[in-house]
Amino acid sequence: MVTVKRTVSTQLVSQYWCAKRTSSALPFFLRNASRSKKFVLTALRLLADRGRLRRVKYTMLCKPFQLFDPHQCSSLIHHARTALKCVPGTVSRRAVVNTHIRSNSVYRWNDHDHYWRWWSLFEPYTQYEPQWLEEPFQISCYAPGQSYDWHTDGVPDSNSGRSSYRSLTLTATLQNAPGAAFEFESGAVDLPVGWAVIFPSTMLHRATAPLRGRRWSFTIWCRSSCA
Repeated sequence: MVTVKRTVSTQLVSQYWCAKRTSSALPFFLRNASRSKKFVLTALRLLADRGRLRRVKYTMLCKPFQLFDPHQCSSLIHHARTALKCVPGTVSRRAVVNTHIRSNSVYRWNDHDHYWRWWSLFEPYTQYEPQWLEEPFQISCYAPGQSYDWHTDGVPDSNSGRSSYRSLTLTATLQNAPGAAFEFESGAVDLPVGWAVIFPSTMLHRATAPLRGRRWSFTIWCRSSCA
């Protein structure tokens, strides 16, 4: 029996998608026709998985989806606690500390190694003309009594003097706590540990305070041009 390594098949899939962008997908498969049957079948299965994932990403705007497993969530929280600096959460363009609106703490994380992985989550939403991801990303911690009241993350304004604005927001739950919830105006969004939601940054939303324990979340903003 021929043993096929998943990593090699994954590389084949990546090469295929590069070829697809240059309209050379068919020659690509012809060049690889001599590979073992199991290798090609594994690659095709991975292609199908990636294709489904791309479609799901596009259709899941404002709808929860799983982004992390529990171990990854714990690792991110541990990284924040041990390697990142804890600072007060801020509001508005001028990064003002206003505890009447926001009283939780945040950790800012530059994850350059996985930038393109995060970018792929926003890329399908072409109607928002995504340009780049705002860095650093943000890991937030909400202790009992700490919340982030109703707000929006971005408003397109060509007269603001800025070249871009936050167009899409991704937020994920890393750790839940009793009483803590993420809400739109229409109601609470069910985000179990590891689950995320992508939504237009112009939507009103808030994070309520835990009754006990701590809620941890992960946030990325995608920016678009004001022009």
